[in-house]
Amino acid sequence: MCTYLKPYSGTYYFRRIVPEELRPLFPTTSGKPRSEWRVSLHTKDKELAKRKLPAYVSETNDLIDQARAAMAAAAREVALAPTDQQLAASHAIANQMELGSLEAADYFAALYATEDAQAETDPLFALELELRAAKALELRAVRDKVEAREALAGERAKRAVSFMELFEDWSAKYGKPDTVAAYRSYAQFFSDHVGKADANLITEDDVASWRNRLENEGGLSGKQLSPKTINGAYMCAINAIFERARGETRRVRSNPAAGLRALRNKKQPQLREKSITDEEALLILADAMQPGSDRLSPRRASAKRWCQWLMAYSGARVTEIAQLRKEDVGEANGIPYIFITPEAGKTKTEVARKVPLHPHLIQQGFLDFVAEQASGPLFYDPELGRGGRLASQSKKVGQFLCGRVRKLEVTVAQPNHGWRHRMETVNNRYDLRDKNVRMILGHKERDSNEAYGDHELPAMLREIKRLPAYQGPGLPPFNPETE
Repeated sequence: MCTYLKPYSGTYYFRRIVPEELRPLFPTTSGKPRSEWRVSLHTKDKELAKRKLPAYVSETNDLIDQARAAMAAAAREVALAPTDQQLAASHAIANQMELGSLEAADYFAALYATEDAQAETDPLFALELELRAAKALELRAVRDKVEAREALAGERAKRAVSFMELFEDWSAKYGKPDTVAAYRSYAQFFSDHVGKADANLITEDDVASWRNRLENEGGLSGKQLSPKTINGAYMCAINAIFERARGETRRVRSNPAAGLRALRNKKQPQLREKSITDEEALLILADAMQPGSDRLSPRRASAKRWCQWLMAYSGARVTEIAQLRKEDVGEANGIPYIFITPEAGKTKTEVARKVPLHPHLIQQGFLDFVAEQASGPLFYDPELGRGGRLASQSKKVGQFLCGRVRKLEVTVAQPNHGWRHRMETVNNRYDLRDKNVRMILGHKERDSNEAYGDHELPAMLREIKRLPAYQGPGLPPFNPETE
């Protein structure tokens, strides 16, 4: 049977030679004798093509059997042999017929129903009419399928929604300004790569293709991306947008990003402790006291002077410190504090918290510095935010601070985050109360019990004051008697 299976340009076809004596009975569209049947199986999969093959073999077997039966009957019934005039009429009809024409198919269907007399005296003509009538039914079936497909396409066109429309739906409900700005760039990058006007037509293979591009060619900037960035930024954005469209707005039937497993993030060997050491802490803080370059902007110079010290005494994340505004520095019941709030920018837990200032910061003049500043961010110019993304500015502050630490040849894996690890280290060293330290650091509660009660500034200040002041060469003195 597989002898009838032939590939053409990668697609498999059913191909069968018409017996030579029967070829005049199966004319082509031009009226010439058909030498073979060749029909596309519409697949490049050989196993699937094999499964489709028997139906075509059976159909052509029937046609051959019918044709041979008709020829045998004609030979036996010499008296019923067609006249020259009848043959000429049959050939004229065949020559005029277009197999792809529904009008011609309808004609032969009607002819088969009305020309009983000629069919009785002309077996070949009867066979021709029967085959043409069968073709008429086949063409009608094809026409019905085409019309149904066109109707479906019309309905689908009415429901078509672009991926960027799905993004706008998502951003209207969930997006914070910085997240919206980041996700917009990821969504446009993805939409351009896929190139499909209807998000319902986007498949898992399309998403996988885009992720492979990120892995092999880099992201928006063209720079190499880590699996962590691909999973947690780019793919996270696409998955969130699709999931809202599937589960809430119902504008797509499925989420093609949901089935893809996250890329494996190869764990790097840890060659040293995560915390900034005592010696490194003194080195970094002394560097913060040094005059900056004349090329530094006033806000960047302020970031160099104060951010390391604020992280050292609070263990806060670098972005939480970098995005502090003048209005985020306050005083309650005589206790100065910084207010770390999602209103100022991104915070990991989305929970605002007040952190008391260590007395050493006050003695250094931090409150006086704040009082002299204009309203708004203390350590970056909001007018320089790209596309309204203030988070990009606080991130740049963190990169600047990290660069200065690296020049000091400090080898801690994450120079800014090392202060958070250090806070946990000194928590154990000086036996600070863990619950208050967790509030100072902004960690989530480990269980429902920790969620009870409020964390008051006096209790947190009591723990912070148990931390010895950083003292050493090049560092400002601390006078505990003036606390």
